[in-house]
Amino acid sequence: MHLCVVATPSVAGWGPVSAGTNHTLAVKTDGTLWAWGYNNDSQLGLGDTSNRNIPVQVGSASNWAMVSAGWNHSVAIKADGTLWAWGGNTAGQLGLGDTTSRNIPVQVGTANNWAVVHTGDAYTIALKTDGTLWAWGWNYYGQLGLGDSTARYSPVQVGLGSNWSEIFGGKEFVLALKTDGTMWSWGRNPYGQLGLGEWGSKDVPTQVGVASDWESVTAGGNHALAIKTDGTLWAWGYNLAGQLGLGDATTRNSPAKIGAETSWALVSAGENHTLAKKDDGTVWAWGDNVYGCLGLGDDTDRNSPTQVGSGSSWAELSAGGSHTLGVKADGTLWVWGSNISGRLGLGDFVDRSVPVLRNILPKLGWTGESNYTSDGINPAAGRPGGTFVFRVKYADSDNDDPAAGYPRVYIKKNGTNISGSPFSMALISSVTYTAGAVYSYSQVLSSTGTDYTYSFEAEDSYNALSTGTPVVVMSGPSVTNSAPVLAWTGETNYTGDGINPNTGDPATNFVFRLKYTDSDTDGPAAGYPKLYIKKGGVDISGSPFTMSYVSGEPASGAIYSYTKTLSATGSDYTYYFEAQDAYAANATGTPLTPVAGPIVSNHAPVLAWTGEANYAVDGLNPASGDRNATYVFRVKYSDADNQAPAAGYPKVYIKQGGSDISGSPFAMSYVSGANNTGAIYTYSRTLTPGAYTYAFSAQDSDLVDATGVPSGEAAGPEVSNQLPALAWTAETNYASDGVYPRSGNSADSFVFRVKYSDADNDAPVAGYPRVRIKKSGSEIPGSPFALGYVSGANNTGAVYSISKTLAAGDYSYLFEAADLYSGEASGGPLSEKTGPLVIGTSAAPPAAEVKVYHGVFKPGENEKTSVAFNLPAAAVVTVKVYDSSGRKVRDLYSGSSASGLNAMQWDGRNDGGQRVSSGVYTIKVEGGGINQTRRVVVVR
Repeated sequence: MHLCVVATPSVAGWGPVSAGTNHTLAVKTDGTLWAWGYNNDSQLGLGDTSNRNIPVQVGSASNWAMVSAGWNHSVAIKADGTLWAWGGNTAGQLGLGDTTSRNIPVQVGTANNWAVVHTGDAYTIALKTDGTLWAWGWNYYGQLGLGDSTARYSPVQVGLGSNWSEIFGGKEFVLALKTDGTMWSWGRNPYGQLGLGEWGSKDVPTQVGVASDWESVTAGGNHALAIKTDGTLWAWGYNLAGQLGLGDATTRNSPAKIGAETSWALVSAGENHTLAKKDDGTVWAWGDNVYGCLGLGDDTDRNSPTQVGSGSSWAELSAGGSHTLGVKADGTLWVWGSNISGRLGLGDFVDRSVPVLRNILPKLGWTGESNYTSDGINPAAGRPGGTFVFRVKYADSDNDDPAAGYPRVYIKKNGTNISGSPFSMALISSVTYTAGAVYSYSQVLSSTGTDYTYSFEAEDSYNALSTGTPVVVMSGPSVTNSAPVLAWTGETNYTGDGINPNTGDPATNFVFRLKYTDSDTDGPAAGYPKLYIKKGGVDISGSPFTMSYVSGEPASGAIYSYTKTLSATGSDYTYYFEAQDAYAANATGTPLTPVAGPIVSNHAPVLAWTGEANYAVDGLNPASGDRNATYVFRVKYSDADNQAPAAGYPKVYIKQGGSDISGSPFAMSYVSGANNTGAIYTYSRTLTPGAYTYAFSAQDSDLVDATGVPSGEAAGPEVSNQLPALAWTAETNYASDGVYPRSGNSADSFVFRVKYSDADNDAPVAGYPRVRIKKSGSEIPGSPFALGYVSGANNTGAVYSISKTLAAGDYSYLFEAADLYSGEASGGPLSEKTGPLVIGTSAAPPAAEVKVYHGVFKPGENEKTSVAFNLPAAAVVTVKVYDSSGRKVRDLYSGSSASGLNAMQWDGRNDGGQRVSSGVYTIKVEGGGINQTRRVVVVR
């Protein structure tokens, strides 16, 4: 049951392991030997009888190759083939020739060709490299195979054979394999554990059956198991707890196959439980499960193989009295089962029912060096930019090195990690990790403060997190810095403040000076000292300003200066200074408090006439013109402070009838010149007809109003308007009047047309041109009538027209017009014109007939007589008036007349324009087949 594993060392750390009845032995890949658990008989080899619950290195040798832990003694072979033993020796089981116990490893003889060794209950068996078999110790049941029951105190060869290949010692019996694949057994046999098919003990090796294909064997308390070369697993012996894995509790005295599996690779028998591994790396367990030694998470026995967990990376197994060890392919050691006396090596005494990684947490501690006895930093206080050294001791009972990047130190300021934290520490000592290795890290801390803290952290190579005081957050270090001080320089003009001069104008250079002192000799931080200049409580543009070094040293006082012109005037300036040292410590001192000043006065700008041609005594050219002219306004702006005008200035105000025209005032444009000697500004525009006034205004950049003559209102310009004209259209029928037809009946449409012309190309005002139509001297209802646009342009002549039907009667008409600026039109059409003559449709003369209307009339009262004739076709017609003596007094009409009704009027005047005397007159119409006369009476 005390399996000794000989394994290829793994990179993770653990190699051969052996679980004894109450203690554990293990070899690490570095060849060191470790022990833990029960130690009443010094079986741990540590020089005492104290139990251990964590692995403790046995001596300092690093060439151990294999181990075997028994009931109360231990044996091991070194890489040089020597054999060593220690622990209980009441039956001579140490092979040292006596019965005296040993508390440290002692070499057995001088032979150096030992190959394999196993422990039983107070006895030992071993193989040499020459294939011979040797035994010593307790022999009550013949378990030494020497043919008797006499104990031996030193190694004795068993028989003469030299073809032994494998051995395993149970509690009081032994199993062995020869190189020919046969299996042999001897010793006690009350439960058939020898596998011989009987129950009697044997004191010499006896072959088990006839099979010759056995590959490996293991022996437990009173049961045994073996694997054949075909991968099948066989069991026999005591089976009360199902430790044979055959599905029952029946004891067997000959090998019985466990199931049909052919992939078994390794088997280990404990006191009353069994562990086995398959080719796929899975682990299976069965038998007594006291203390959870099967690793199945409970304490229930199993009588058939049950998989332990789901892992498939198991490499080696060792089943002990009631605890179990397993090594995975990565070299990690896992333990489970009973932890009485600390045999699991977990640092406690708690049983485990599932595999647990065997690892003792690393521990951090103070190094104990000078300045590091009660903390991990030196110095505990310092200046910004100082180097602070953090040190800690890392200890690991397993001698596990720290994981990559560990130990590390966390450095925090105000609870927050500084940049880069945590920091990996460097090893500075070469002692073993069991004794404690010192690590160090140095850090420059530039920021001041008493709010720094630090703590350490570590993990071993199995990622177990460290314990110990250094993992607790510690205060420190304290990084302190003396604040710099600002003061007045004490120079002339700077004894009580930091400016000179205290008053001036926008062209003045105001020089600000300051003394910076730092008892730590720290210079100011970049960009400091700074000067804040405010106006009306608000920083001026560019404020704060970085000051320039002048002279001196920080320790005794360095002077800094800044020169500034202030273009804006006012008495509401203030200034103050600010500084930080290289470690951002804010300066103290009087200059940090705002000081009034300087006072910046301002000369009001002046406006004047430019003095250019046409601008010597005013700011306008031309002074008069028509509406198409461009009127140019110019003014000169001067400022003794050389201040530019405020945005939008100078401005020109243009008024008509005392009110600003639309858009006024107008911002003027820069033309030439300098502000301090006179800059000319201009503004140009056209204006509608009328009388205007203008004035200029300006402000400088401080909004101070300009003075000067141009600020007063001046007359001009006078903008004239060309009046429109009305004329006959000169179209057919409209060459000398504005209506056609000139006569007709009341069903006809009479079309009035006129031509409107305007040299300014002004359109007529709304409702114009219009025609006034009168009947018998009085305007008809609706008159005047607005004419509608027909064609043409205003500047060359636009024709307007309206069509009207009129009731019977004598009519007259005249036209009127005005342009957009109310300029009244002139021209012939404005004079009243006779026509048309409208005859009722029932009173019209028949064809080729002449008819007179209003045959008696009074010209003195503006009455007229009308004559109408009805032409069958167009013809040349003459209409003449004769007095009673036959003398012609008036050629009333001579010309072409259209077919149909034609009419005209006689106003009682002769061809000379004089009124005729009272009497009877004859009107003769001749032409177009008509030759008729009609009489009328003129009454004076």
